[in-house]
Amino acid sequence: MRSIRCQSLGSARNVFTKLAKSTARHFENAGLLYSVLCALLLLGVGAYLAPTSALSAEEAPFDVVLRGGLVYDGSGAAPQRADVGLRGDRIAKIGDLSNAKAKLNVDVSGRAVAPGFINMLSWATTSLLVDGRSQSDIRQGVTLEVFGEGWSMGPLNQAMARDLAAGQSDIKYKVAWRSLGEYLRHLEQRGVATNVASFVGATSVRIHALGYENRRPTEEEMAEMRSLVRTAMEEGALGVGSSLIYAPAFYADTAELIELCKVAAEYDGLYISHMRSEGNQLLEAVDELLEIAKEANIAAEIYHLKAAGRANWPKLEEVIQRVEAARKEGLRITADMYTYTAGATGLNASMPPWVQEGGYDRWRDRLRDPDIRRRVLLEMKTPTDKWENLLLMAGSADQVLLVGFRNNDLKHLTGKTLAEVARQRGLSPEETALDLVVEDGSRVECVYFLMSEENVKKKIALPWVSFDSDASSLAPEGAFLKSNPHPRAYGCFARLLGKYVRDENIIPLETAIHKLTQFPAQTLGIRGRGSLAPGYFADIVVFDPIRIRDLATYDNPHQYAQGVEQVFVNGVQVLKNGEHTGALPGRAVWGPGKWRKKNGKARPPVVLTETARRIHASAPVIDGHNDLPWQMRTLASRSFEKLDISQPQPKLHTDIARLREGGVGAQFWSVYVPAETAQTGNALLQTLEQIDLVKAMMDRYPDTFEFARTADDVQRIRAAGKIASMIGVEGGHSIENSLAVLRQLHARGAGYMTLTHSDTLQWADSATDKPQHGGLSPFGEEVVREMNRLGMLVDLSHVSVETMEDALRISQTPIIFSHSSARSLADHPRNAPDHILRKVAENGGVVMVNFFSGFIEPESARRMASMFDVMRELHEKYPEQKKYDRAMARWRAQNPMLPGSVHDVVDHIDHIARVAGVEHVGIGSDFDGVPMLPRQLEDVSTYPYITQELLNRGYTEAEVRLIMGENVLRVMRAAENVAKKLSRR
Repeated sequence: MRSIRCQSLGSARNVFTKLAKSTARHFENAGLLYSVLCALLLLGVGAYLAPTSALSAEEAPFDVVLRGGLVYDGSGAAPQRADVGLRGDRIAKIGDLSNAKAKLNVDVSGRAVAPGFINMLSWATTSLLVDGRSQSDIRQGVTLEVFGEGWSMGPLNQAMARDLAAGQSDIKYKVAWRSLGEYLRHLEQRGVATNVASFVGATSVRIHALGYENRRPTEEEMAEMRSLVRTAMEEGALGVGSSLIYAPAFYADTAELIELCKVAAEYDGLYISHMRSEGNQLLEAVDELLEIAKEANIAAEIYHLKAAGRANWPKLEEVIQRVEAARKEGLRITADMYTYTAGATGLNASMPPWVQEGGYDRWRDRLRDPDIRRRVLLEMKTPTDKWENLLLMAGSADQVLLVGFRNNDLKHLTGKTLAEVARQRGLSPEETALDLVVEDGSRVECVYFLMSEENVKKKIALPWVSFDSDASSLAPEGAFLKSNPHPRAYGCFARLLGKYVRDENIIPLETAIHKLTQFPAQTLGIRGRGSLAPGYFADIVVFDPIRIRDLATYDNPHQYAQGVEQVFVNGVQVLKNGEHTGALPGRAVWGPGKWRKKNGKARPPVVLTETARRIHASAPVIDGHNDLPWQMRTLASRSFEKLDISQPQPKLHTDIARLREGGVGAQFWSVYVPAETAQTGNALLQTLEQIDLVKAMMDRYPDTFEFARTADDVQRIRAAGKIASMIGVEGGHSIENSLAVLRQLHARGAGYMTLTHSDTLQWADSATDKPQHGGLSPFGEEVVREMNRLGMLVDLSHVSVETMEDALRISQTPIIFSHSSARSLADHPRNAPDHILRKVAENGGVVMVNFFSGFIEPESARRMASMFDVMRELHEKYPEQKKYDRAMARWRAQNPMLPGSVHDVVDHIDHIARVAGVEHVGIGSDFDGVPMLPRQLEDVSTYPYITQELLNRGYTEAEVRLIMGENVLRVMRAAENVAKKLSRR
């Protein structure tokens, strides 16, 4: 971005940055110790820590080596026979470790070795408080429990905490927390075998603000609810969870949920929902979820996808079609499921929500009122689309199994059907249900048989479905034996791998493992888990694919699954030869909001560690956009004599010493010329002058710079200790509407061209000008095709969304955004919206994040969104340059930008990695082309701070290298290969 003229780029480095660098240097010798202390102080207990330098020490012994297993890495790829070496809490190496030493060697030959499984909906919120071993899940290979279906264990006000304590039944515990983050840390400190994470419950937030009332929240209450979600997201919640068939969640309308989800979306959270209907209004419920996702711009997941009730079974096909259509349009919609035809909940799901308003006590009192009782009985027997009646959907009371009572006098009924108890009492099933709720002092836990086996198999095969138990994690002992759970508590995951994968071949084993591991980890936006790869946390399950199976039944549910032999959590063995070791190494796992702004407060400076320096030095560090040539043109009349960049140049963001300090391995130098040169007729001339200027720089400093055209050139030049230098043309106005000129620029060394700059062209619409073509004109489409033939990268920075869509549709090669950021985080038309990010992933391209404060800091982006329109208006009003400059200075003074910090830039990297994948993001600084930069990213020496913050957020060394340049090399190679193929036609 150049049209913002830089009057002064600053003669001094930011004092704050100097202090941070000084501190980092002071502690260099402390290395790892200091990084750990900083992480604990800044991120809290349980935060991700960067991998340590010990991972690269090949001579050091491993703590554990799993030898000879069939390794399923979680990607869905076919397995490979390999050894897996662990050091500390991380995977250190995968491969042939036959000569490596280890403190513990485990022979796993003939066994599947996979990442630990992720339980997308666990109700182990209370069971883990009394038994942290998580036996029934650990013995199925689960290493991460995810909570938060509507109700979450925080935030709690005093009344909610009191109710939670008073409502306890067989499981007794002290409510020693108030916020969701405090609850997760409480679990971690008490000791749990599995890792734990949670959504913030929309129900919990509603109860906190307005109790159990059936009404819309006031503006003040809605503001409180949004604030509670914001706090929970910044504590590390994964998003917002809802359970809309139950009171009081049922009382929330769509608009309320959208408002809560808008807050979660700011933190890259997920909306996950037990939808308003899974039966008669199933399709309408899906439409509501899609509406919430679209209006809040949030990814959304359907909890335990099902079509409940025989009459509704055929609807599943339409649900699948609607979800897949939404996904094709760019919405991030997923689902999870359990592997049974019965669901489990309470008798409240057979009664109208209105009678439950106000909580259990008021519900019980209403059921004792004869008039209300008659009305409830009538509604329970009357089919309706207004609420979800699971008793009717089950077909009969014989299909409702009573499994959990609070009242000891009723526990003898555990395991009987509602029909059996009704016959014993000589009452109707509906009357019996009402009496049981009153007598038991609870909703009475029960199992409803609702779904078809055919649909279960159909859902398992869907690529966008993961798995959940929707149950506690239990053990066949103590208080747990006082009620009967759904057998899914003991068998859900083993049932998938045994019955449906091995015995019925519904999906291959590697696909099932992907859907249990990497896929849900990506859906949740958590880093460092879900894959077997060096640098990832050592959450590992070893099982026998031949023996694994579920044994729990509805009649006898307290039976462990078999076939899982070894489980490691954070590198610690929790299951050994099928038996629990007693180890409790589980940690709280945080959502991406943990590292976002804390209620508007500035985040602490990033402190460099030796680990980050080492990893950064190993990365290619390819920047997509630097405007040094323009600064040399305007400040030094294109003369490196006047501005010798081999010397410190405080007026610039770039000089050789700072390039070296920043570890830059390759740079696309922008040969920008202003968009108005298209009107004056000298766009090509000035562009050629800029290309000559870049080449003059290489000639002047041959020991530093060397021209690169291919990915192999980049690697060769970098290996020689030089900076590989490439050329990017910023704006299609430079070709003056001629394909011949395009070819000429490519021949002169241009590696990419940005299709437009600030102005709409005769063949392409700009993001910051009035559209004329609805994207690309036919000639514009031919420009893209010609760039493909030449092997020239198509750059979509500065173009309109419609132009982005057209180029992505046409281009046979992966595209780039050489210097653009995420529009969801900073709403500027220059940035890429989420649906485009998804298309970039499909195309194989890469978005290189811009550092300009006006494009990455949210408030600054809002203020800058109108900048190009203002510039055009002022140019028309003030043709004289001096008057125009004064007018623009006044506008800038009235619309000041906030600088932001390196955290904001990494927020954008994080978001793009979340939406498009870590393989599709890079860096494109726009150094020397912008007037304001974030703290700790003031010049080209500061790239290591990005590496450090990525490590702080849980990115692995391999992922850092992708972001810092390997993704761009991949795209370059792809463009080269396509050009070769097209040239042969």
